[in-house]
Amino acid sequence: MKKSIDLRQLIRERPDKRRCDLTPLFGNAEALRQTVLHIAEPFRMKGVTKVAGLEGMGLALAGAVAQELRSGLVLFRKPGLLAWDTHSVTFADYTGESKAFEIASDALAPGDRVLVVDDWTETGSQLQAAFQMIERQRATVVGAALVNIDPAVRRDPRFRSYELRAVLEY
Repeated sequence: MKKSIDLRQLIRERPDKRRCDLTPLFGNAEALRQTVLHIAEPFRMKGVTKVAGLEGMGLALAGAVAQELRSGLVLFRKPGLLAWDTHSVTFADYTGESKAFEIASDALAPGDRVLVVDDWTETGSQLQAAFQMIERQRATVVGAALVNIDPAVRRDPRFRSYELRAVLEY
């Protein structure tokens, strides 16, 4: 493997935004590769059959992680974007607005072992919604892996029974 890159140096912040920008990290091929490997490694021997990518930057990461783990991919999309029958779940995002995810109705099967992948979580609401959807389909949540998990989410009792992994603490 090439020399390790300081991934934190490739994350941009703007004082007028409530989120960080990962465009430079995703735009650097070696940094992206290291991020994908960091996400996949703790789950390599956990029998993951599907990787669930959450709408936005989580979709790109999940596709790469699914390839690394040789598993299938499930897309958690905004309503109306999937061209098939769907299941949906609603949640309040980090701004407090009501949002929803949809997955194709046949994307998960009972017995699937699912790793949820996203870029960042400030409140955990998207993760919780994804976990609920997965478990409603009688699949198992193996865990969640993100670039960053805010400390409040790590302390949240809703996540005590789940394995949460982050590439870095920001």
